[in-house]
Amino acid sequence: MDWPVPHYIFASAVDYGLLARNRYDISFVPQGSGSAGCHKIRVKVDRRSTIVAAREEYCANESPSDILNGSAFGNQMEQDLASGQPGLIPLALQTGVLRSEQSGGRVQISFQFPMDLLYRKWSQDWILHATVGLLGMIYRRDGSLASRFSDFACCTPYSSGFVFGNGFMTMDRSNELTKQLGFGPDVASELVAPLEVGTLPARYETQLDLPAGEYDLRIVLSDDKEFGRAEAHLKVENYDETDLALSSVFLCNRYRDAHVAEVETKAANFAPQYVPLVSKGVRFTPAGNTSFETGEPLIAYFEIYAPRPAAGPEAGIQAHLKIINAKSGALVKDFPAVDAATYEQPGSTVIPIARSIPIANLPKGQYRLEVQASDAAGHQTPWQVNSFSIQ
Repeated sequence: MDWPVPHYIFASAVDYGLLARNRYDISFVPQGSGSAGCHKIRVKVDRRSTIVAAREEYCANESPSDILNGSAFGNQMEQDLASGQPGLIPLALQTGVLRSEQSGGRVQISFQFPMDLLYRKWSQDWILHATVGLLGMIYRRDGSLASRFSDFACCTPYSSGFVFGNGFMTMDRSNELTKQLGFGPDVASELVAPLEVGTLPARYETQLDLPAGEYDLRIVLSDDKEFGRAEAHLKVENYDETDLALSSVFLCNRYRDAHVAEVETKAANFAPQYVPLVSKGVRFTPAGNTSFETGEPLIAYFEIYAPRPAAGPEAGIQAHLKIINAKSGALVKDFPAVDAATYEQPGSTVIPIARSIPIANLPKGQYRLEVQASDAAGHQTPWQVNSFSIQ
């Protein structure tokens, strides 16, 4: 995910009109951007009633997958991560590994956090100001750094939050007028509160490739006031294409039509670094928080890797799923074997399987979902396990 690319400087200018309709985005590549360290930026616009949102600096070490590397915000998150303190923003993290087209595995990282705990502020000109960033560091067993990533989860300096302005009616003036008309004393806050739900994040996900080995993942999320940390251990297998193999099991509660999602992704022109989890035309998103309520959907996504050449129905590949009570170790549910042939893709040895896991009748408690793949020749994979709880 770390590509040698030039540094692009971004700026946005909004000309006040009805709901700030006139917006302009500008970017350019500065000369001599390869020099070390960070460099300051100032953007001026010679036009009245214009809001400018721009980066204050760019750094030589940043990349598309690590855009905060070397910045003041990135350095602060490194200190938060190194502190060992959990922070005040709770993070729920789910990770797992799938086979990569490169050597080693593709690590899927998903985490969630409560949006209402994030610091944000509405200015008098009806602009939502928030800075939510994240930093991930992956360490080898000897403590050396294997990889890192950083990003804005919301509201980059060159694209501040929701703009709801009209250029003449401030928030205080709006409250004053509505109070005179007999409405509540803080109508402006009530008006903008629903807009925060569509602007501020509550989850984040990414992927990265790692060679075979064991790693420790450490993540920090910051709203520039408070932070939260989460950790996980990763084991990346060296997949042998001549053997039957199984990916990690991902617990999902979000899904959508894969074709629609692909069209939207292409339209947004995202960098080609994310491989969606798709089975039978449906894209699944792993949950960050694996604590579910009884009315929620719980879908298990995993991939079986058939030995080359591509398998067919005669291979007799099956998936076996069961639920175990994590506290007592007792078997809660043993599902009928799943015929993998119905999930196979022509010419591919990857068999992506998604199965709905019924939890409506499970009492509150801690559980494990265990999955194993087998074939007609008697080969079996080790059990892959993921834990979840019922609230």
